[in-house]
Amino acid sequence: KPIRQVACSNDHGEFSFQLEPLVTANKTLNWTNFSYLIAKAPGYGCDGLPLAAFEKNPASSIHRDSLQQRIDRGTVTGRFASHTLKLPPAVGPVNGRLVDLEGRPVAGVVVSVENLRNPDMTLLQEAFEKNSRELKVESLIGRYGPAGGELCREDWQVLIPPVATNENGGFTLPGLGRDQMATVTLLGERVAADRFFIVGTEMPTASLPHLSDDPSGSQDVYTGLDFTYAVNPGIPLNGVVTEFQSGKPIAK
Repeated sequence: KPIRQVACSNDHGEFSFQLEPLVTANKTLNWTNFSYLIAKAPGYGCDGLPLAAFEKNPASSIHRDSLQQRIDRGTVTGRFASHTLKLPPAVGPVNGRLVDLEGRPVAGVVVSVENLRNPDMTLLQEAFEKNSRELKVESLIGRYGPAGGELCREDWQVLIPPVATNENGGFTLPGLGRDQMATVTLLGERVAADRFFIVGTEMPTASLPHLSDDPSGSQDVYTGLDFTYAVNPGIPLNGVVTEFQSGKPIAK
């Protein structure tokens, strides 16, 4: 189901709510293991845990025990049982500027967050220093993100709404927590579809090989909180859709 608000915390940070049980085809799996509770607030980044972490008097199971071990390994021991969402302080906001390859501002480009991760910042900085994709991957292994990788693009766009660049190519993106890393995509008529990463700290723009076995090939770009990013021009594509056997054109 699409993401929706179920509760709002009080002055003590406490919240409560009740959901109707969800009937699943596989009765051996607890659906609360695969549903996530996400918290956000002005001035903070996002955090989340599986709904199972907040169940009252839960039934013990192998699946639940495995989930608890995985989350505690990726954060701190006892995190799963704490029933607590810990929001990092917000950084920024992110101030970015998009320009074309000649340095001219590009207006009207939609900037969207597609994922948030919590990397090991020490390993990530070492990856930049050594130009090592392997260290970047290692910085993410076992690190539990705000939604465990379970939210889709549409869900993240509810939590952190997309923004469009202004006439100067600038944009401001709120909602990124300290030391979190956002996967960001670009969409616009005049630019090529693109993806890069914004890290929630002050740092110069860096790049790492997209593929370990091709270090001189395509590069992934990582920016800090204030940056200018050059986008490639879009290439128009034209084609025809036809019926498989007759070859007749198909509209819409």
